[in-house]
Amino acid sequence: MSEHIFNWTMALLGVMVCVFLGALALIVLWLIWTDRIRLDSMLQEPNGNASMSRFQLFVFTMVIAFSFFYLVAESSNRQDGKFPQVPDGVLVLLGISASTYAVGKGISFSRDEGVKTPEQLDKDRNVRREKVQADKEATINKAPPEVEVASSDVSIHT
Repeated sequence: MSEHIFNWTMALLGVMVCVFLGALALIVLWLIWTDRIRLDSMLQEPNGNASMSRFQLFVFTMVIAFSFFYLVAESSNRQDGKFPQVPDGVLVLLGISASTYAVGKGISFSRDEGVKTPEQLDKDRNVRREKVQADKEATINKAPPEVEVASSDVSIHT
């Protein structure tokens, strides 16, 4: 009897998890449909350039996700009740891909060129040039300092 209750509880828990994940997926799809989640910039760096590391991570993740879904579907057809075994090599490749993305993101954010658009970089350069030019003009137009001499400070020795 207790095995029957355990199986029923696990089945109910599985259904609840599936309903939760399905609802979460519907929410994400709704946010994509209403443009709250923008997919057009998903594979871009902040400066607008395409990101090869983001693309690689996206493709590897999708291939592994669909392959895993296929393995789950196949194991459910066999009725053996076992979760499919994921090869260690697949997990290593996914980890390498995620590490490549993280390193690429770190490199791009360590320089202004990776974060700012070319227009923002030009604007920053122009601001710096104008500041340097204003500093030069202020230095050139600056009058020599006046020296004040107090009469008590001057003494004549003969």
